[in-house]
Amino acid sequence: MEKTLKLGIIGFGRIVELIHIPILQKLKSQMEIVGVYDVTESRLKLAEKRGYAIFSDLHAFFQLEMDAVVIATPPNSHFDIAMQAIERKKHVLIEKPVTCTYQEAFTLQTVADKHGVGVTVFHNHRFDPDFLFVQETIAKGTLGSLTFLQRNHHSNQTGSNFGVKSFDPSWRVQKAYGGGALLDWGVHLVDQLLHLQLGEIAYIDGKAISLPLAEGEVDDFVYVYLHMKNHMMASLNINFRTQLPQPAWMVGGTEGTMQIDGQTATIKTIDGEIETFSIAKPSRLSAKHIYESFLNFMIKGTPLHVPLSDAVEGMRILEHIQIQNEQANVSI
Repeated sequence: MEKTLKLGIIGFGRIVELIHIPILQKLKSQMEIVGVYDVTESRLKLAEKRGYAIFSDLHAFFQLEMDAVVIATPPNSHFDIAMQAIERKKHVLIEKPVTCTYQEAFTLQTVADKHGVGVTVFHNHRFDPDFLFVQETIAKGTLGSLTFLQRNHHSNQTGSNFGVKSFDPSWRVQKAYGGGALLDWGVHLVDQLLHLQLGEIAYIDGKAISLPLAEGEVDDFVYVYLHMKNHMMASLNINFRTQLPQPAWMVGGTEGTMQIDGQTATIKTIDGEIETFSIAKPSRLSAKHIYESFLNFMIKGTPLHVPLSDAVEGMRILEHIQIQNEQANVSI
């Protein structure tokens, strides 16, 4: 009989309640939640109502006997909490973004390697049906040699309404918490592009901008161009201020072009043939693979599906954009 691993949860916000807990319930024979830490009384009361031991003191929480922790707090606290867990030799699953800066992510990698601790990052959009369809289509060679890829995430809201009211519902639009489109959705899209293994990046152009009438003090419009050494162009665009979103994916190659708009994929070949495909909607349980990989790493030592090194590389890309953002614009 396999050992049941003991897991502690740090941060009992809506993402944990709606996504992590349902996944963990599917894995309850293999992983037991031994305690929940949060800074908000109402969330602790909810966790207690769900049957979990609760803690408002992080030091006391870390006295629990446990194998691993889930960190699902605002991004600005990820680094410090993860460091505490790693130094106690606890394996760690961190919500995205892994940290707020590349240097913090790199330091986590160094310390985790030193202590022999596994760290994985909850990049759940690797399992979205549209992304998997793009990955499969590219692998089949349907489009030929790729020439361009455009990835868009367009919406008319920032996600600030997703925050827990009893904590700070607008933290996603506050710089101090690590809010903004780049760290919220940019990390997802960069992770997807890197996971497609499109080639080696030659250089990066990008900006994260706060549009007029923006909500809060952070960026709500992001554009990034990845110029590849194989001369392919990959781009991503995030826009939290549009009522007319563009297709999520446009991918072109020497043999055809593919567009994914909503739940429909359309491929048109250079011969003019058009074929359409239905794409399933994303499931909240699709990222179960991340937890299964995390479990297998702790039990069998098998590779993590989302290793920390992937998140570190993603943060390296985001740092290039952050640096360009700080450079003065040239007026003409």
